[in-house]
Amino acid sequence: MKASDLAKIIQTIKEGDNRPLKIIFERYSAYCIKPLLRKTDCSEDEAKDIFIEAVMNFREKILVGKVTKDTPVKSYMYQTCWNMWLKRSKKGRKFESVSDSERFFERYMYDEDIQEYDPIVSREILEEKELKHKNMLKASTQGLQELDEKCRKILTYFILDGLSMKEIAKRMGFANANVAKTSKSRCYKKWVKKVHQLYEGK
Repeated sequence: MKASDLAKIIQTIKEGDNRPLKIIFERYSAYCIKPLLRKTDCSEDEAKDIFIEAVMNFREKILVGKVTKDTPVKSYMYQTCWNMWLKRSKKGRKFESVSDSERFFERYMYDEDIQEYDPIVSREILEEKELKHKNMLKASTQGLQELDEKCRKILTYFILDGLSMKEIAKRMGFANANVAKTSKSRCYKKWVKKVHQLYEGK
């Protein structure tokens, strides 16, 4: 979007007319919805809800002066949508107990700098964050594959399938949920260590 066109949109919205938001909806929905559907497990309705929230965020930032005619709108919408999904995703994860290693991995995986974001980001910063996330996902997948079969199954049941310790114990043939929890914690620590080593290239 040209700076002059964005300047007109900003001025119109500041005057109380929200009709220009229709332009944002029509022009930039693909930069939010399609990547979310392709890269995450959210539904189409969830992706649309996130995009609507992002547009409302765009309007609010205009009103407080944080969106200017020089703001890269495409990058803004992509980054805002992505971070809104990350926040929703993290809030939706339910761990029965969170060890220190799991807290570390949560911070490492999701990057607090991305979650508590400043939407006015340069293309270089956006690309750097996207690359960091891709590398972490690659390291996570590879790290999981390099674990022994028992740990792979436990972590797959726990992280990907969202099973409870009781359900995992039943599937793995453990005596009870406590045994499953102990095994999960041990495997999680191994995974975190591997992911960290792979990500850092050590």
